[in-house]
Amino acid sequence: MSELLSIKDFRPSSSESFFFDNNVWMFIHYPIGNYASEKQKAYSRLLETLILMRCNIFINALLLSEFINSCLRIEFNEWCRQDKNQGKQLIFKEHFVGCDDYKKAVSSILSSVAQIRKISQAGNDDFNSMNLDSVLAGMTRRDFNDNYYLSLAERKRWTIVSDDSDFLKGNDYKVRVVTARKL
Repeated sequence: MSELLSIKDFRPSSSESFFFDNNVWMFIHYPIGNYASEKQKAYSRLLETLILMRCNIFINALLLSEFINSCLRIEFNEWCRQDKNQGKQLIFKEHFVGCDDYKKAVSSILSSVAQIRKISQAGNDDFNSMNLDSVLAGMTRRDFNDNYYLSLAERKRWTIVSDDSDFLKGNDYKVRVVTARKL
């Protein structure tokens, strides 16, 4: 069973290694206006503390894919709301990908990815040794990526930092999860 920890009370150790879930990277590096500003601040403070303590913060290709695709979907939705696009049936790959607004969005997103990469390390996920059946079986309670991250964190002994309620649901993984959500 995961150990759930409130970010307010959490005291990290310099020997700990961390994995920030996509939603936390979104709070820190791609915030939408003033949305959940207290959570933005809490996760940013934790990240600053971990950097000062020289803790290992890991990322992987799946996480970067999630981050980039989430940001692009937000940009697409905003683009669709522009006056020039009102009332049109717009398709992401057909109408948005490749246009000037898409290129600006990609540039901004890649700048955020560069910042994330600068403060983190690429973590080897050892996919070939993962118990994929266990990850897939957990999909009745959580999506694939969340189960994948829990499995990975358990094997690597990483502490997950997440704002996703799926990580707070009961599971069989022995993982520490730090969150700004109410427990």
